[in-house]
Amino acid sequence: MPVERPTLTPQPPTDTPPVPTVAPTIVTRTPTARLTTTPGIVATSPPNPLRTQYNLKTLFDPTAHHLTVAETIVYANSSQVSIPDLVLLIEANRTPGVFQLDSITWVDGTPVKHDKLTGAKLRIPLTDPLLPGAKTTINLIYQLFLPVRNSTLGANQLQTNFGEWFPFVPHYQVGAGWLAYKPSGLGEYLAYDVADYQVEIQLSDPKAKLVIAANAQAEGDAEKGYHYQLEAARNFVWSASSQMQVLKDTDGEVTLYAYIFPEELDAGKTALKTMREAIEVYSKRFGPYPHNSLTMVEASFFDGMEYDGLYFLDQQYFKEYKGSPESYLVTLNAHETAHQWWYGLVGSDSAMEPWLDESLCTYSELLFYEQVYPKEMNWWWQFRVNRFNPSGWVNSTIYDPLGYRPYVNSVYLRGALFLQALRGKISDQVFFEFLKDYTNRFRQGWATGADFFNVLGDHTQVDLTELTDEFFKKP
Repeated sequence: MPVERPTLTPQPPTDTPPVPTVAPTIVTRTPTARLTTTPGIVATSPPNPLRTQYNLKTLFDPTAHHLTVAETIVYANSSQVSIPDLVLLIEANRTPGVFQLDSITWVDGTPVKHDKLTGAKLRIPLTDPLLPGAKTTINLIYQLFLPVRNSTLGANQLQTNFGEWFPFVPHYQVGAGWLAYKPSGLGEYLAYDVADYQVEIQLSDPKAKLVIAANAQAEGDAEKGYHYQLEAARNFVWSASSQMQVLKDTDGEVTLYAYIFPEELDAGKTALKTMREAIEVYSKRFGPYPHNSLTMVEASFFDGMEYDGLYFLDQQYFKEYKGSPESYLVTLNAHETAHQWWYGLVGSDSAMEPWLDESLCTYSELLFYEQVYPKEMNWWWQFRVNRFNPSGWVNSTIYDPLGYRPYVNSVYLRGALFLQALRGKISDQVFFEFLKDYTNRFRQGWATGADFFNVLGDHTQVDLTELTDEFFKKP
C-alpha cells in the first residue's frame, strides 16, 4: 500500500505569544569613530544571479560595544509569483536602544518609503510588484549599540557576539507570504533563504588585540580590515574576543575551527575532534558538507545556537567535561554539527515545523554514536531520550502552549523515536537512501513536512499510517 501521509501544513498563529524579556544593560554611548562610506562592497567574484546578495561594510568599536554598518541588499525574487511588498527583519530592534536606522534608500539614492518600524519588522510597499526572477536594491546605514548581556547579540567581559545583527529579507512562502514570526520563548523562529555575502569588518583601533571568529575565513588584517566572502549561506555571523584561542583541524577539503577560552582548551580539542568525526558520518549518510570551513565558538550564554557554517556552544558543557564521550559536550557538538545539514543545507520553517530540523538533528546524534562510539549507544538512548519518558506530538509548533521540557520531549525526543521506528519499518538501506535523496532534492532550498513524506513515498510502499498516527497530530 502507498504511504499514508499526515497533513503537515500548519498555519501561522494569528495571535503569537508575547516576547519574553530579560532586561539587558543598555549603556548610553557616543560613538568614538564613524564609518564614512557609500554602501556596497565590490564583489571579488561574480554574484549568483538567482540569489540575494548582502554587502556589509562595518566599523567596530569594541570598547564602546558600537557598530556602524553600511549595508546593500540586492534582493532576488526566487519564488514563482510576483511579490507586492518587501519585508526586512531587524532582530536588533527588539531590544530598545540597540538599533538606530540612519538612512534607507533605493539604489538611485531616493529615500525608501516604508511602514513604521515596529518590533523587528519593517515593511516596504512596492509601487510595482516584483516579478519572479526580478531584483531590487536597497541601501541602509545604521548603528548598533550592543547591550551588555549574555546573548547571541550582546557584549560581556569574555566576548562580543553578532548573531542576527543585520537587517535581512526572510523567506517568502507562496500562499503564506513572508515568514516573519515573533519569538515564543521556545525554539527558533527566523526563516533565512540561502544568500551570498560580502562583509568587511574594520576596527576603530587596529591595534586592539582581538580574535574574530566567523562562518567564513577572512582575508586582510586588523590594519587593512577583515574581508569575508561567503556564498550560498543562510546568514553571516561573527564573534570577537580578546581572550579566545583558536584550534584548527581538517577533514578533507573542510577546515575546522574551534574558538575556545584558555581554561577549556582540553575540552575544546574534544569538541574539535567531535566536529570532524560528525562531518565524516553525516557526509556519508546525508551528502557532502556544503562549505569549505566550519567554526565552533565557546559561548558565554546558555545552551548554544546554530548558524550556517558556525555554531555557539555553552561554556558550561566545556567546564563539565570529564573526558568521556558520555557527555553533553560530545552529544551537543554532534547535534549542532548536524544542523549544518538540517537547517543550513535543507531549510525549513523552524517555527511551525521545528521537527524538520530538531528531530533530525537529535537522531543524527545517534547516527554519530553508532559509527564513532557504538558501545555508548545504549547510554545515549537512556541519557538523551528514555529517562525523560517523552510524550507529545512530533509536529508541535513553537507556539503550542507546552513549556520548555514538554516542547523538547515532543519535538526532539519523540522525533528521534519516530525516526528510529521509521527506520525499523522500512530497513536501513531504504532509510538512508531516503535521507540522502531528501537532502539532495532540497539542497540549499526549502522543504516542508509534506515534502519529507512525499520523498519518503518515492522510496517505500510500506503502510506507515499506524506510525504517523502515533507520532503526528492531525489538523
